[in-house]
Amino acid sequence: MKCKSIFCLCILAIASFSSSAEVLKRRQTQPELTCLNGPAKIKDESEFNLLFGDYTEEDGNLEIISRKPLKIHVYSEVFANESTEVKDLLAKKALISNTYRAFAFSDADKVTVTSSVNEISITNGVKNVTQLKSPIYTLSKTRDQALSDLRKFTSAKSFNDLFDKAQTCQMSSVFKQFLYDDQGGVGISKFYKQVKK
Repeated sequence: MKCKSIFCLCILAIASFSSSAEVLKRRQTQPELTCLNGPAKIKDESEFNLLFGDYTEEDGNLEIISRKPLKIHVYSEVFANESTEVKDLLAKKALISNTYRAFAFSDADKVTVTSSVNEISITNGVKNVTQLKSPIYTLSKTRDQALSDLRKFTSAKSFNDLFDKAQTCQMSSVFKQFLYDDQGGVGISKFYKQVKK
């Protein structure tokens, strides 16, 4: 029994390392967005996938439905034992972050994001993914609507305020205040409730 547990832990560690190594390899071979002078707009189609950060078609957590107008489906990954509340918050966070991130790094006039959850379980060292039917959220915004929401419900004046000015793009405290409930701002649930209208 003890050997079986150790074996399962080793398989899990190898799977985690393999996934992490793949992400590192992708980051080393793909260009990265810069925020030194505010979020840099993507230059062409080859940089399109950079818009979505950790969400990629290769990992199965991003589906690009159309590029013009921009319409995507993102899938947050959660373990099977996570509460309904956690799944709900992660789906909302993915919805909001990808909507506003797309405006920050592109010239898109309209963005539609659908967000749902992939439930992850590991059986005999094998990762199993199940797409859940609930929660599922969709948000469509024009650039003007999204900017108006930012100005109305946060201290942001432009999409540039969502990222710190640095070589690598990190979410600013303004962005964190409406993506997380514990960052001193409106929080994800209240922000979502206001902008879904």
